Amino acid sequence: MKHIRKRFKLITSLVIIFAFLLPMLMPYNQIFANENGENISEVISKAQLRPYSKEYLEWVALPEEERKNTIAPPMHEMEYVAKETMMLMSTSTLPATYNLKNDINITIKNQGNTNQCWAFAAVSSLETNLAKAKGQNQSFSPRHMDYATSKTFTDGINSLGHNREVGDGGTALIAMAYLTRGAGPILETDMPFVNNEAKFALSYIANKTVQKKVTEYILFPSVKKEPGTSPNMTAFRENVKRHIMQYGSISTGIVYSDNFVVFNGNNLNVYCNDTNVKPNHGVSIVGWDDNYAVTNFKEGRRPQNPGAYIIRNSWDTNLYGSSYTGYDYVSYEDAYIEYSLLGIVGVENKDYDYIYQYDPLGCNNELTFDNKQIIYGANVFNKQSDKVQILNEVSLAVCLTNISYEIYVNPESGSLDAANLTKVATSSASLSPGYYTIKFDTPIYLTGDKFAVVVKYTCPGSAKAVLPVEYNDGSYWGTAKSNAGESFACFDLVSNNWEDLKGLEAPGIDIRDVNIAVKAFASDVSDNISIGSTLVTIKDNAGLPIAGATITVYENNVKRNSTLTTNAQGQVTIENMMAGKTYKIDIQKAGYIEQSGIQLQSITASGQVLTKQVNLTQNSGGNNNNNSNNNNNQKDDSAYKGNLPFVGETMVCFGVINILLAIAIINFRKIKALTGV
Repeated sequence: MKHIRKRFKLITSLVIIFAFLLPMLMPYNQIFANENGENISEVISKAQLRPYSKEYLEWVALPEEERKNTIAPPMHEMEYVAKETMMLMSTSTLPATYNLKNDINITIKNQGNTNQCWAFAAVSSLETNLAKAKGQNQSFSPRHMDYATSKTFTDGINSLGHNREVGDGGTALIAMAYLTRGAGPILETDMPFVNNEAKFALSYIANKTVQKKVTEYILFPSVKKEPGTSPNMTAFRENVKRHIMQYGSISTGIVYSDNFVVFNGNNLNVYCNDTNVKPNHGVSIVGWDDNYAVTNFKEGRRPQNPGAYIIRNSWDTNLYGSSYTGYDYVSYEDAYIEYSLLGIVGVENKDYDYIYQYDPLGCNNELTFDNKQIIYGANVFNKQSDKVQILNEVSLAVCLTNISYEIYVNPESGSLDAANLTKVATSSASLSPGYYTIKFDTPIYLTGDKFAVVVKYTCPGSAKAVLPVEYNDGSYWGTAKSNAGESFACFDLVSNNWEDLKGLEAPGIDIRDVNIAVKAFASDVSDNISIGSTLVTIKDNAGLPIAGATITVYENNVKRNSTLTTNAQGQVTIENMMAGKTYKIDIQKAGYIEQSGIQLQSITASGQVLTKQVNLTQNSGGNNNNNSNNNNNQKDDSAYKGNLPFVGETMVCFGVINILLAIAIINFRKIKALTGV
């Protein structure tokens, strides 16, 4: 009995030991897919699309002709952009009455019989922003916006067109896609307005000089005022007014119908209190009058309180007689005046040679992931020339309030491994829904055939992580396309477990084509930036070449992603070395003493080819001692420290394994002795 008890204890200890050993012997990535112990593929496959609003789904279901004559409502429900989260842009006192036309030069444009009101409203925001913020008075072409965002031409299909035809109407988001993807704007003189919507060949929109790029716009919360309701709009309305005073007009959609409009001799006065009708006209808000009397509106259909926005219309100023100014008033209490507001914040000159993007139609939805607050999205781009390029800035769409970001870049390849990514930007403040361009403090030099841009989205306080995307939803975005190897997602960089969104399959979601809404802007390296190379030769002390030596290059003390290997002649060329930067190398070869921190000569002229010879000493049999040329050299390995913890974990793991194996062997021998086997 005593032997049986002893044998039982020994067997039990063996079972416990192997229970510890089993997970340690398994590959690490088979146990944990990410830092939370979740399987990435399973979580990604549970992605959901943000639900479309009831009003948008109703609009999509309208007959084609009716859709053409109405303004598409906001696509998403109000809770995602809660108006109570809006912060005041300023606390200074606002005037009771204001009109942009008193500050800047504005002319009323005429859309004629076309359906281009949405384009005229967007161009108004662009022009007034430039005039207000930069003192520039330029006139741009709404006609080109209409044509460049349409699909079908007489000789083919526009590869960058939305799923719409010329004259079908449009939205502010379509206009912003045009103004951010490098398609426009162009000057009015380059494509003057013509009062028709005839179709032409693709050459009609080609070879036009793009003048500007929109770098930032804001999506205001959507507020549809139901009859009998009186929401508190004080903070919201103050933000709208301050935007107009600082950044220019705001585009919106309203209802123009005889039931809701009256002409008072100089202006049209609009008040719609029926949410069963649909907005049918795009306009831009250029001012306000807090004391505008209710008696100015249609008798029998008047708001309860005074106050109105001043809008810039796009109709013929002779439409209602010579006294019509083209500026109209819409009551603050109008059902739709504050329902689809979009304002441009930043506009710059077109200053890039290349725009990299998989979202030319713009962000129209988000992939959401329950019980997450952080998600990483990545786009891998093919560089458009063999030359070195400078990556100056990245733009991204934001869908929720209080979003923060971090941006990482791999300038040498399409690898998304954390070891190859360098953090280049971090948000200094949380962002609200809209579009933002982040300019880097230090330009990134793109030296490989591919490069990758990774954005970490943090959504504090949200029950969902959100990934902004361009998504083929069958409506205006029904021409969106994607390919494998373009957009990826993961939940942490440590696991390096990225999922290609092209292969995403989620129950109940028809995801035909989806890409992450992140763009990158690059330029050719200026002629005054010298780029050269260094031919490094590695020999032994006898003067014989050493093949197969590994060279690690540090640029300004930051490790380059790729290592190099010497050829049969013991040589390797370090390419794309730039003037004004320092370069050092580490050299490793089995059987030889490692050399590190070897300083290379600086490049001083474009096309310069320098040489460097290094002799390695054979190892006499001990450990490879590090023969550093600069013991004080501090290399910045921050770009790849993310994986270093695994080294310590692995060493500890193997130590524990060895101890447990030793105990197991001793116990096994005791069992054998007891059983006599």
